[in-house]
Amino acid sequence: MKNLKLMALAAMLCLGTVNVAAQDEEELDESFIFVDEEGNEIANGSTVTFVGKPHPFTGKVSQVDVEVSVKNTLPSAEYCSLHIVTTSLPSGSITSCFPSLCTNNIPADYESDSGSLFSGETRGLQTEWMVEDGNYGTATLTLQLRHMEKFNKTYIPVGEGPTINVNLIYSDPAAIDGIEGNDNTRIVARYNANGQIVKSPVKGVNILKLSNGKVVKVIEK
Repeated sequence: MKNLKLMALAAMLCLGTVNVAAQDEEELDESFIFVDEEGNEIANGSTVTFVGKPHPFTGKVSQVDVEVSVKNTLPSAEYCSLHIVTTSLPSGSITSCFPSLCTNNIPADYESDSGSLFSGETRGLQTEWMVEDGNYGTATLTLQLRHMEKFNKTYIPVGEGPTINVNLIYSDPAAIDGIEGNDNTRIVARYNANGQIVKSPVKGVNILKLSNGKVVKVIEK
């Protein structure tokens, strides 16, 4: 009986060790973080929104860029990868060149290659929605960074990093700089430059969703 009790205690201790390890694995690994164009950190769980910009010569929108970069916060060069889940794609395809290899028309659930970033290095995601002309809409993506380690020729995840949600808006270029429509058109939703819903105009970029289905960008001074 005593031996049985000792075996049960050992099993419980082992299970406890496994549970602690599982909890550690679930902790957010911030070895790599998302940053905006000014180098400011984009917090884990944030939603950001980007609007396609017309080409200066053709006046058409051919792609909507994810204007986000990744920064290595560690004191040494480390490996990371990018996990992309596309939850909505009205048309066209998603292309990604992060961290090194370019992949066109990525699948809905995509894991990039693993690449090394130097200590303190900031590297653009180089990820964009390649749109189909005239097929307006919003593509939505979820991006997550993963801290990787190289063992021989294999890369193994050692930490789950931050996650952000991305809205990519492709709207009529003729309406991007202002609201053009009849008197029946109304604003049904307003977002700031970070994709957060706001109730009233804010200074800077305001993204407006209209009752006629259009999405436009205006600048409030």
